[in-house]
Amino acid sequence: MLTLIQTRNYRLVAIRGLYNFIALQEPVLMEHCSRITAIPSKRQNAIPEISYLEKTEVEAMLRATDRNTSLGRRE
Repeated sequence: MLTLIQTRNYRLVAIRGLYNFIALQEPVLMEHCSRITAIPSKRQNAIPEISYLEKTEVEAMLRATDRNTSLGRRE
């Protein structure tokens, strides 16, 4: 799943590409376009650690369901 920071950066790349194209087509707008393309990307923190359930937590989840019913077997 994309984070909000990744989504923002992907959109910023698209905007930069558009304004680079505009600057090439209309040199009069180059200064304005260069200010827009200078917007920095947002930095993302380190990749979060993947966490797993402990054995006791898994056993507690399995004990919490009634496996004699169809809903319990599904859970």
